[in-house]
Amino acid sequence: MSKKFQLPRVNNASLLGYRLPVYRRTKDCVYVEYYAYNPLTEKLHRKRIKLNNVASKQRKSYALDLIQRLTTKLAAGWNPFVEQLRSSDMMLVSAAFEEFKAYNERMFSEGTFRKQTYQSYKSYVVKLEEYCMTINKITYLYQFDTRYCNSLLDYLFLDLKYSPRTRNNYLAFLNIFFSYFIERGTLKENPARTIKKIPARMLHKQREVIPHDVLKDIAEYLGENDKMFLLACYLLYYCFIRPQELCRLQFRNLQLSNHIIYINGEQAKNRKDEYITLNSKVEAYIRSLGLDKYPSDWYIFSRRLKPGMYEISPSRFGERWAKLQTTLGFSDKYQFYSLKDSGITELADSNVTNISIRDQARHSSLAITDVYTRHSSAKANDELRGFVGSL
Repeated sequence: MSKKFQLPRVNNASLLGYRLPVYRRTKDCVYVEYYAYNPLTEKLHRKRIKLNNVASKQRKSYALDLIQRLTTKLAAGWNPFVEQLRSSDMMLVSAAFEEFKAYNERMFSEGTFRKQTYQSYKSYVVKLEEYCMTINKITYLYQFDTRYCNSLLDYLFLDLKYSPRTRNNYLAFLNIFFSYFIERGTLKENPARTIKKIPARMLHKQREVIPHDVLKDIAEYLGENDKMFLLACYLLYYCFIRPQELCRLQFRNLQLSNHIIYINGEQAKNRKDEYITLNSKVEAYIRSLGLDKYPSDWYIFSRRLKPGMYEISPSRFGERWAKLQTTLGFSDKYQFYSLKDSGITELADSNVTNISIRDQARHSSLAITDVYTRHSSAKANDELRGFVGSL
């Protein structure tokens, strides 16, 4: 067997180990049971063959015949787990790196790869080898799955403090790396294919976090002059509900008794059903405005940003923010969407966990959350409920 497809180093007795098949009968099921050695876990694992679909009169004789056939196969060295694995699935990850490095050298020597491409690929492989062989050890290429890819990218971005752009470059290389082995039949699919890049708009943000004193001025002014727009600001700052989602928000989305806001897939940017924790301050403000009395199918922000029957454009919030900016005289770098950045930053400064912030902001990963400094369970988060910021 070649080096790249080595199985775990165990003796033949272990590799071919098994327990003889036996006939079992329970109240609901009749089956033949036996144990065989699984090379992936290096343990004996149980296998069952159900016989419920065999006629009851023939079941016993069928089971005896099946036991005899299985015993013969097992004694001859047959193993159901080894049979299920293609040899390529057992490729050593170290061998995979060596093969790709040889491919990179050949493509450069033949002039197919530019020097910059060659050096970049070489550097990426070195860092991947370090992670796979030392930091978070794996043995086989099949273990390099989607979860492992995410842990690698988080290590680079969060632990090593690589920039968002560099993190995206490593993701791009993972797709190239896995595509190489898919083309050669070594892998069936690319485990990095569903992982998203950090959006380009977040790499060069033109808006800035709003200072505490400006947030207080905004809250004070709107509290006296524009209570519904203050609610929109609260929902963006505390609940991270995006302007497009604010336009589609209806009173049926408010579940005040459960302290949550439900965003269905048609309303959300990511097209997923989500539950958002309703901060205590925001909930109290909603109740003070009497907004729990409106028809469930009305929009919370309709014409003139008042409750109504018609959906409005997100630009209405931007127009109202521009007037506020002119009135209070703060910098145009403090945009309406800056309220979300500011809320996330203040949560982080208040020692709220990154996971809680990620879920409230509905980021796809902790890496996205970290650039600013999906929750399926319909349960409010106590950390987010009790947070009181500057707004």
